[in-house]
Amino acid sequence: MNRFALRQHRVFSPSLFITIMTIGFFAPLNVWAQESTDGMVSDTVSSLSITPSNVAINVESCEDVVQNEEFTLSGTYNNPSLTVNYHVRLIATTGSSCSHEDVCNEVALDDGGCSCLKQVSNTGTVSTTFTVADLFDEPCIAGEEKNISFFLHYTETEADPLIGLNPIEEESQALKLSVDLNPPSAPDEAPSVTPAEEALVINAPEVGGDVVKYEACVWAEDLSREDARCKEVTGGSGDRFEGLVNDQLYNVIYVVYDDAENKSEDSPMTTGTPASVLDFAEVYSGEYPGGERGGCDQRDSSKGLISLFFFLLTLIFTKRAISHQKSSKKAPKEALVNILGLTLTALLISPLSAEARPTGSQSQRSSTVQFSGGTYQPKIDEEFQAQDGVQRPYERVFEDQSPVMFQIQMERHLIQNKGTVSLGGSVGYWSVEGKGLSVTNIAETTKLSIIPFSVYAAYRFDMFQKVFPLVPVVKAGLSYYSWTIYDGAGDVAQFMDNGQPSSEASGGTMGYFYTIGAHFLLDFLDREMAWAFDRDAGVNHSYLTFEYQSSQVDDFADPDSFRLGNNVYFFGIALDL
Repeated sequence: MNRFALRQHRVFSPSLFITIMTIGFFAPLNVWAQESTDGMVSDTVSSLSITPSNVAINVESCEDVVQNEEFTLSGTYNNPSLTVNYHVRLIATTGSSCSHEDVCNEVALDDGGCSCLKQVSNTGTVSTTFTVADLFDEPCIAGEEKNISFFLHYTETEADPLIGLNPIEEESQALKLSVDLNPPSAPDEAPSVTPAEEALVINAPEVGGDVVKYEACVWAEDLSREDARCKEVTGGSGDRFEGLVNDQLYNVIYVVYDDAENKSEDSPMTTGTPASVLDFAEVYSGEYPGGERGGCDQRDSSKGLISLFFFLLTLIFTKRAISHQKSSKKAPKEALVNILGLTLTALLISPLSAEARPTGSQSQRSSTVQFSGGTYQPKIDEEFQAQDGVQRPYERVFEDQSPVMFQIQMERHLIQNKGTVSLGGSVGYWSVEGKGLSVTNIAETTKLSIIPFSVYAAYRFDMFQKVFPLVPVVKAGLSYYSWTIYDGAGDVAQFMDNGQPSSEASGGTMGYFYTIGAHFLLDFLDREMAWAFDRDAGVNHSYLTFEYQSSQVDDFADPDSFRLGNNVYFFGIALDL
């Protein structure tokens, strides 16, 4: 990388010059000198640019750059309006500034000082080509670091003889080019290495100074350092080095780079041996003593969602096909299909601003949003026969954890005069992390994530909620659980078939559920606050919710599918909008 930095020099202000000239005109007998101390880049000078850019001059590249690379400096400047004559020079220096007396000594910069690259004519533009060898007698001395500053230097050469002002100097903003031949010191501590499946987790200790990049290198014990594979890692944190062979011993070192891309020597060496670790998909699809072979629905998730969509669409057409019958003659099953079809149609085609019956001075309501969570554990282990002393897959890997499943539900109200009948949908998230199984006790993780979707019909018996604030609620509908199993690298795991990977461990499982619960009307506690909440935020009612949900999610008893249903108690809050 080319390291440039712009520097603002302290230069002369035109307003100060005008003031001096005015004073001098009215006091011609006074002879005195004025030096520029004002930090200014005026209309007199402008800035520089350099091409090519992004050129790193470091230990590795210096000789090649000196021999083969030419740089072009170009810039612009404007003619001053108050001067008779002036000089413009293009200057290179390894110091901080240059005075007009020595500004154009064409000397090498090895020992500091200034060098004039070009005397500029009064044209308003400047351009010159140079090499690093033009600036130094010995540009590539190991261990040195040089910062070359380039700038335009402007000097007035004539002033009013009656006043006798010294020449006034201005400098453009400086452009810097770094020649860094001083690599960082080698790390004095070996990296720490943790074995993983076909990988090593490498932790490179942080190093101070101007280090900007860390790189770990790994090679098999029977190979040489030149055969090492290297990759960038993050200092002070564990990075996974993939693509290794289990049960093979590897040598591991790391190096550091500075901001000029100089590389240090190797750190002390350590070793590590990857080993086999079984993630949950491999454990699940393996054989267990006394147990049946686990099966799983490995169909594509998108196909399952499409199937759910067409199933729901079928309900709509079924509803339309029987809608000509009189209500009194409908069979119970037909009536249920009709209700589901009607509510789904209302959800799909009715506008969000659909009017609802006003209740007193409160705003109209048309929908409900509910946020809830409850501890959940899938019934995956029920696919396997229980045996004394034999742990089934979920228990063995995830230790029967029951993390919280979060979900958000949205309902559209269809009927509100005999309680509230709604059609709703929900989406949630649940994830559990466990330890992979290894004979060498490697600390490798595996993860199961589930995103549950559902559509349902709901009834809320809220006709008397102003008198008795506890509102009974029932819901029933269809579910689709999209699931994915991850291995220790965070990649989608593989199911096993006779010891060989067979397919990715991701898919979806359908099922159904019902919910019974009670919602406590918070308006009952403070009606004035509830009215203000409605006026300011449009929340007609708010509830604390408690619901018991029983689900059967196994592709309708398919023996080759995950069993993801269970009984869950959900607690949350609901808002009528």
